[in-house]
Amino acid sequence: MNTEPVQSILVPVTDGIPKAAIDYAKLLSGAYDKPISILCMNTTLEAEVPSLGFHYTLASKNLNIALATINKRQDCVMVVWQNSHKWRHIQQQLNACRELRIPYFFISESQGTKIPKKVSFPVSFLIEDREKATWGRSLHRQFLSHFTILKPKDKGSRAAKNVAHIETFFSKHQIPFTIIQGRKSSFKIDQEAMSLLSEQSDLILLTASRDYGLDDQFFGPKELHIIRKNNTPLMLLNPRSDLYVLCGD
Repeated sequence: MNTEPVQSILVPVTDGIPKAAIDYAKLLSGAYDKPISILCMNTTLEAEVPSLGFHYTLASKNLNIALATINKRQDCVMVVWQNSHKWRHIQQQLNACRELRIPYFFISESQGTKIPKKVSFPVSFLIEDREKATWGRSLHRQFLSHFTILKPKDKGSRAAKNVAHIETFFSKHQIPFTIIQGRKSSFKIDQEAMSLLSEQSDLILLTASRDYGLDDQFFGPKELHIIRKNNTPLMLLNPRSDLYVLCGD
């Protein structure tokens, strides 16, 4: 089965068949009525990929180039990674996803596939965090999700305005939500969300780092540490104003 799909949910294959990622992609595929496609980056697995029954691409280029090409063609609406919990692998995956306009997921094998009924996300002072509301609406349409929003303890007003914007948006579209006041500032609110909300959430939405500073280049960005240490399914959005959003109507 190797006919070219339109707007597929992409599952990269790099270090073994990612069964957990494929199972989660099936969940998303059923909800959004989008086909699954496989991007095989491992030549030793080329013989196994056709038996999965999905459209597949055998990519001989490096991961960054392969995803950049897919992003340019805009024939992919989501990327689902299997979470290896390995530093080097996650950093390579994050590097490859930095320019994407679509969300990308990290799914742990130990977690299993849960319908994202309970979705949580932290909000910071970054204006791009408002984009979580739009994807929240998309998830609610497909899964009737309830949202828990973690508000940072900031001195300024920017984070509060972002929370107010999301609250207004959710209320307008009759999306159920709860707001929790966090103890950390915007700089640490993602980490607090993971420690506070992981066990009670089916999915957590995070915004990826806007830029990599010197510390990020040496020690890895905040999302790398979060992905590596947690089993809860994660959905990452890049901090940009032109994100592609599936309505699912």
